[in-house]
Amino acid sequence: MFPSHRRPGRLVLYGRDTDLLHHRSLVLSSAGFSVSCMANHQKLVALLSDEEKCFELLILCDTVVREERRSLNLIANDLGIPTYQVIPLISPSALIAELLIVLGDREYESPQTAGRQRAVPVANYLSPSARISRRS
Repeated sequence: MFPSHRRPGRLVLYGRDTDLLHHRSLVLSSAGFSVSCMANHQKLVALLSDEEKCFELLILCDTVVREERRSLNLIANDLGIPTYQVIPLISPSALIAELLIVLGDREYESPQTAGRQRAVPVANYLSPSARISRRS
């Protein structure tokens, strides 16, 4: 799934629905990502703050409420970890395509994401005026 020059990053996946977390974790793991799943806010903050762990991206599922997204975005930003907000009902292939783009592989695009508005990082998502529509 990954181009030969690209190595998948370590991701933290956070959400409230444990079944959805498990499913998304399986999808991302099968695509070659190293994924840590968290459903507890306090444990997530402790994991992110652990200096021995190094994460490339914090992924917030659509089950995370707005105030919690803002809080986690600030914490992750202070730690230098980018944050990505999953859009509701995103397909597995579109999620992988989005993450590859967010992580810097701009050459990858699935048929499901071609010509569609892409999900944006939480910093942009929180401000409706700052939403970005990137089209191929």
